[in-house]
Amino acid sequence: MSTPLYILKRMLQALPLLLIISIMAFTMLKLSPIDPLAAMKANPSVSKAAIAAEEERLGLNKPAPEQYTIWATSALQGNLGMSTSGSSVMELLLSRAGNTLLLNILSLICTWAIALPAGIYAAVHRGKVLDKAMGLLAHVEARPSTLADLVERSGLSRSTTHRLATALEAHGLVGRDHDGRYHLGSRLVGLGRAAAAALPLAELAEPVLAELRDLSGESAQLYVRQGGHRVCVAALDSPHELRTIVAPGATLPIGVGSGGRLLSGEAPSRGGWIESVEDRAPGVASVSAPVLDRAGTIVAAISVSGPIDRIGRSPGKRHGAEVVAAARALEALL
Repeated sequence: MSTPLYILKRMLQALPLLLIISIMAFTMLKLSPIDPLAAMKANPSVSKAAIAAEEERLGLNKPAPEQYTIWATSALQGNLGMSTSGSSVMELLLSRAGNTLLLNILSLICTWAIALPAGIYAAVHRGKVLDKAMGLLAHVEARPSTLADLVERSGLSRSTTHRLATALEAHGLVGRDHDGRYHLGSRLVGLGRAAAAALPLAELAEPVLAELRDLSGESAQLYVRQGGHRVCVAALDSPHELRTIVAPGATLPIGVGSGGRLLSGEAPSRGGWIESVEDRAPGVASVSAPVLDRAGTIVAAISVSGPIDRIGRSPGKRHGAEVVAAARALEALL
């Protein structure tokens, strides 16, 4: 379709809308409590005949449809009537048209200055495959999900969701149980270990954990919070044959165990530690202390854990001071 025909088509399509808008504007004028002849009626020197003549001239004594026709025809001819001050409405509008036009131009420039860069950025970054795949991983992390669950929660089409989930499964980032529900895949464990090894915090914690392990004789770990979980970023195992083992990169629930409870926001005891007994696993007890940054925010939890038969049912009394001292030593390195 040529440009002139396209413009003509759009103008014809706009006519019904303009008609509706004009009817609404006229109706609002009719519903207005303002009487255009109020000044004449309030003047005792003006006769009823003069008022009737003015109503006839303005068409105010005619039916509403006829009044609308007169009003619309006059508006199309540029006659917008007279203001209450006696001046022509059209002349008043034209006197202010320059400032109004300047304001519109400046508004348009500001709008384009903001909208154009924002639109380009949104177009470049919108809905990339990686974004969609990471969104599915986040849903699976929250809880095991069927394909229908992922479609509903992600808002993606079924075919797109299935294609992305299949690709994630092929790379080991998600797996499926016997009910067909997707869960986080074993490949993430290795990636977590690699990421933990690359963290400066894990490197700084190595000598601190080594000293804590040697003093307590038990396994020592460092945890950080990641979303709704905690991740072990560094760990050293006890030299005893019977010991607790938490591999670096392991993901554990938040709010469970002494380290998880610290990272979930639970306040430590007066001694500066939190202990747990058989909270995360049967036969295991632990005690943890918070590691704070210079702003006083908890960035990690340092822990000692071991079998109850050796560490006892009050691990805080036995190793709490050692764990708190280790946390302060690590804070000094940050």
